[in-house]
Amino acid sequence: MANKKAEEPEHISSSSSDSGSEDEQKGEGAQQEQKEGEGSPSRSRQSRNERKARKAILRLGMKPMPDIVKVVIRKAKQQQQQQQQQNKYIGLTRELLAKYPDVRFQDCFVAGNEPTKGSDTFRADHPAMQFVAQQLRFMNEGMSKREAFKKAEEVFRQRRASLERTQKMYMAAAVAAAAAKDPAAAPAAAAAAMPTSAEPLTAAEGMGPVQPMFTSGKSYWQV
Repeated sequence: MANKKAEEPEHISSSSSDSGSEDEQKGEGAQQEQKEGEGSPSRSRQSRNERKARKAILRLGMKPMPDIVKVVIRKAKQQQQQQQQQNKYIGLTRELLAKYPDVRFQDCFVAGNEPTKGSDTFRADHPAMQFVAQQLRFMNEGMSKREAFKKAEEVFRQRRASLERTQKMYMAAAVAAAAAKDPAAAPAAAAAAMPTSAEPLTAAEGMGPVQPMFTSGKSYWQV
């Protein structure tokens, strides 16, 4: 009986040593697999997005980084929204049109101008956009928004007066050229009325029939 009891601890110790050696072998195998997985990322299990990302990287000519195991490139469709804003200065444009609503309808039939209320999209050569550009120039110089608006109004009036004077000179020159070709259609000096026929209004330079800018155009015939 004593011999059997003495033999039992030896059997237990041998079994424990066997189990310990098996655990060590498993641990070494796991470490070896981990090293192999780190050395060759392609052997590890890859998701579909990861494979797409790696193909995209290779297609772009980029080299894979050794310290990065997973690189996922995704295009979020909800975040990529293209919004086309035609008038970038809609606030300044609305303030101008609130005070001068007639500016909206200048060159309204020219392609690129959208005088619809709420849209207010104009070309760069439109008076509204020229006014806003002048106001922004003054604001960049250090003026406040209100001061820049008043200063732009002064420049706008001076430019409008210059254009009006130039237009009057052109129309007076057209009348003089038409009177030289047809004296009967020239207006009387006292009445200063517009010629009744359209042919005498043709300029000598071939500019076509001269039309008044607004309703009557009577003031434009006075130099």
